[in-house]
Amino acid sequence: MLPEPHINADVVKTATGFDVTLKSSVLARSVHVSFGELDATYSDNYIDLVPGVEMTIHVTSEASLTALRAALQIRSLADAFKPVAVEK
Repeated sequence: MLPEPHINADVVKTATGFDVTLKSSVLARSVHVSFGELDATYSDNYIDLVPGVEMTIHVTSEASLTALRAALQIRSLADAFKPVAVEK
């Protein structure tokens, strides 16, 4: 069982797009960043985060910084193993 990561994320504007910096206090496998319906191109995705080590993904998008921050979604492999409620 993978530990549930609490991933911290920061999105900042750069001269050529946006940088999304991620950090976790535990191993986070196959971390995936998305912005929902917003169009974006990523320098990398599905990355592993080592505890305490920051990783930065460069993103290009026509969306604003505010829109990207609001739409940011982060998932990891641990999310695939969360219990699902079954309706009876």
